[in-house]
Amino acid sequence: MTSLPDEFYLQFKQGSEGGGFAPTTKSFEYTIQRTKGGALQIAGAARAEGEFTFTDLPPKTLSAEEAGPYVEQLLTILRSIPAGGYGGDASIAWSGAGLEWFDGAPSSAGFAAQSTATEDQKAQFQSAVKIVDQLIEKAQ
Repeated sequence: MTSLPDEFYLQFKQGSEGGGFAPTTKSFEYTIQRTKGGALQIAGAARAEGEFTFTDLPPKTLSAEEAGPYVEQLLTILRSIPAGGYGGDASIAWSGAGLEWFDGAPSSAGFAAQSTATEDQKAQFQSAVKIVDQLIEKAQ
């Protein structure tokens, strides 16, 4: 059986990047959290193209049993790569299980150039993004 942390918080954002002085405009954002050993609670909001405001999405849940293998894979990846500056259009922030990890510096602001991540680490980060996508898709 997979050991899932009793409590954690994950924030996931994805969307188009800004450029120059244009701000980053996210297409959607999700928060996934688990408290006191319960099921994962997933809240989200989406922004339709051309709109400025987000619309809340219906809340979702995912059982600890279903989420366990995905969260374990995600934690393994996040613990093995440096935080920050992967560029692209996705960001992940994690808090829990003795780990505080954040990636989300907008590449449009020049922060991506400061990243010392290797190509392998960037590929691992993309794997982490796919895992979070899978968690959201599996939830009901």
